[in-house]
Amino acid sequence: MFRKIVNGKVTFLPLTTTVNGQLLEDVLKSDSASFKTIKIEGRHAGEYNHQVTEVLGRHGAYYHQKTKDSLQLTWTVYLKASDVSSFGQLASNLHALLVKSKVTKFEFSDDDGCYYLGQLKKIPDLKEKRCEAVVEIEIICYDPYKFKDVKLLQGGIINYQGQVK
Repeated sequence: MFRKIVNGKVTFLPLTTTVNGQLLEDVLKSDSASFKTIKIEGRHAGEYNHQVTEVLGRHGAYYHQKTKDSLQLTWTVYLKASDVSSFGQLASNLHALLVKSKVTKFEFSDDDGCYYLGQLKKIPDLKEKRCEAVVEIEIICYDPYKFKDVKLLQGGIINYQGQVK
């Protein structure tokens, strides 16, 4: 659950995850199994790489910029099924949705309108016989910034609402 203010009123909404346009809470839900996103960690972290150039004949370096090399997200989910075979099918479906050779678009409902481009780094082995599990899935974003979809603007005036006046 996360808190969102809509029309001045505080509303509590379930945390959901969309992968390549598919809402996982709906795609992986069936009569005998359910999927729930619990939390996402690491979205605001990241190691900066400071880019400098040594200048000959001078004691010091010229600073260019700082960049984030990559961002690792830890995504905690709750899987539950009515029996062992349904749990195995749920785990198999989740694995099939996440294991891609190309970059995947991840969206989280508490990060309004933003998305991350990443790939699955690590998913625990879910082959043991059980009916429910809390699982931590690691996603690596090599381009660590969050993005928003491109919107077409009409007219000749653009209002920028950022940190610079």
